[in-house]
Amino acid sequence: MLLATMNSSPHWLFRFLLLLLIGTLAHAAPATEEIFEHFKDRIAQVQVIDLSAGSRVGYGSGFALGRADRIVTNYHVISKLVMAPRHHKAELKLVDGRVIPAELLAFDAVHDLAVLVPAQALPAAFELAGSPPPKGQRLYSLGVPNDLDFTIVEGTYNGLVGNTFHDRIHFTGAINSGMSGGPAIDAAGRLVGVNVAKDLRGDLVSFLVPAADVAALLAQPAPKGERRTVLRDQLLANQQSVVTQLLAQPMVRHPLGSFQLPGRFAEFMRCWGDAQRRDKQRYQQASYQCSNQDDVYLDDGFSTGTIALRHDWYGKGELNPLAFTALVNRMASYHNASGADGDDELGNYACQQAYVKLQGRVLKTAVCLRAFRKLGGLYDLYLKAVSVGDGREAVVSTLQLGGVTQANALGFARRYLEAMQ
Repeated sequence: MLLATMNSSPHWLFRFLLLLLIGTLAHAAPATEEIFEHFKDRIAQVQVIDLSAGSRVGYGSGFALGRADRIVTNYHVISKLVMAPRHHKAELKLVDGRVIPAELLAFDAVHDLAVLVPAQALPAAFELAGSPPPKGQRLYSLGVPNDLDFTIVEGTYNGLVGNTFHDRIHFTGAINSGMSGGPAIDAAGRLVGVNVAKDLRGDLVSFLVPAADVAALLAQPAPKGERRTVLRDQLLANQQSVVTQLLAQPMVRHPLGSFQLPGRFAEFMRCWGDAQRRDKQRYQQASYQCSNQDDVYLDDGFSTGTIALRHDWYGKGELNPLAFTALVNRMASYHNASGADGDDELGNYACQQAYVKLQGRVLKTAVCLRAFRKLGGLYDLYLKAVSVGDGREAVVSTLQLGGVTQANALGFARRYLEAMQ
């Protein structure tokens, strides 16, 4: 009888199933406003104050994790506390409007993380997620975008980003300026990652520092000594890890004309090329370049960790040998070390020039180094190599390494040149 009744009442059945589905969804996924209300007292706006001016010079977001008196944020939010600690202090603005002082406990510039200790503990703290969520799971990012108000943003977990040396999570959600350092959590309030950046080339393409990196920082004892010394040691360890991996892999080559040149020699580098074909251009021209995506932010206008190469190939075309040689010399003059005059953080480039014969070719080379003034033991490398003696084709090749030891800089420069054929 019940079966007959249901078969004769399809509209009733549809309404029943629809109500059941709505009830199930409501139980499984709490509303965004409910998540915000439940967790808002665990987040704060992080403010960096210039002591001389008595005004704010930077801000971001932060949150309590594990302990209510440990506030996690991004290194780039509080970098002034490391680079100029005697001139800056940190404060936390809470959801209820209170402003409390905070002290820097630890930081990891390489992974863009920092931990602060507030003068008063927050009411509660987030917990770490036990494992990464499945791809496509809904996440919730909290923070203070554009200095407006405490905000929650929905988005989607899309796994780890490829082509990076250090892991980053791809988060499909709107992370805006000021949300850096805020938490990205699941519906249960477990930390999946820390807001760190967004890709300006696309909509809703944002990035998180994985929770595992946060856990690693919190597990370490608080560092002792000068903050710049701690920063230098982190950079030295990071560059050694990167260069060791580079040297452990075979040098991949890329063809340009009859040359075989260093190519994408690491999986965390991105490469692209271009063959220029302008009307009435009397010579051939093509370029190829690669760079990493893992620069380490140190302070305003000061980053390190760059790995970049560029090859520009020129074919004689209709030019006579004298005109072709003049063309190559002119083009080579455009490629010089940037920031050659130095500044407060970086010294001047010192270059050694030489003619090198490799694989039957002659290269005019310039190997340039500049020292970090306040982070001893670190250097920037700029290498330029120009092929000479062939009136039919030529190549101008450059290599940049940022923040490496002198030994690693010269050792990799030698390997780079030896790979040119």
